[in-house]
Amino acid sequence: MFVQAGAIIASNIYRKDDLPKYHRGNMQLFAIAWGSLGAILLTKVYYIWRNKSRGK
Repeated sequence: MFVQAGAIIASNIYRKDDLPKYHRGNMQLFAIAWGSLGAILLTKVYYIWRNKSRGK
């Protein structure tokens, strides 16, 4: 089920009008990767803060 969902997403990111280098699609994936990194870092900061507040 996740493979089919990934194929739908990929077909919308890598479109035929962006051939051959897929500049737009690669930039979208680059932005998603940076957004994910930001979410991971914010989650880490939240967990550190939450653990410190429980320790008091």
